[in-house]
Amino acid sequence: MGCDIHWYSETRRDGKWECDQKLPFVEPDDDDRPEMDYFPGRERDYWLFGLLNPSVRTDWEWSFPESSMVPEDVSREVSLIYAQWGVNAHSAGSLTRAELKAKLEELKLLIAKAPVVPRKDIWGMSHHKECLMKILSNMTSDVPDEDQRIVFWFDN
Repeated sequence: MGCDIHWYSETRRDGKWECDQKLPFVEPDDDDRPEMDYFPGRERDYWLFGLLNPSVRTDWEWSFPESSMVPEDVSREVSLIYAQWGVNAHSAGSLTRAELKAKLEELKLLIAKAPVVPRKDIWGMSHHKECLMKILSNMTSDVPDEDQRIVFWFDN
């Protein structure tokens, strides 16, 4: 059985998180689940899954810390969609644009050091760097980096 990632971006405006996806949202009984279709990882990128949450399929020395919960202050739209998944949703979390940028810089530094300190996992670093660059290119907003985030979870 495969595992898929589900994610949405949110922006905090006037102290409240709002979902960035502009597709019409639906009530919990509907099967329509608009998502961030152009984000990397939609094709079951298990290496990326392990970067976002090391408890899912893979983990890396440079993975984000393990998480398991959707934030309490999540937007209404994302909360409704998350609820649709019920017990099939697991390993949820969120990362701000600032956290994603910091991880990208960490990976760039690790890659830059690789010729001096050879690493056999350079391919994983390079893959994650490319994924983070794609994710960040889809997160454009006029707010500070701490006021935009992705909210994600995985399914069974």
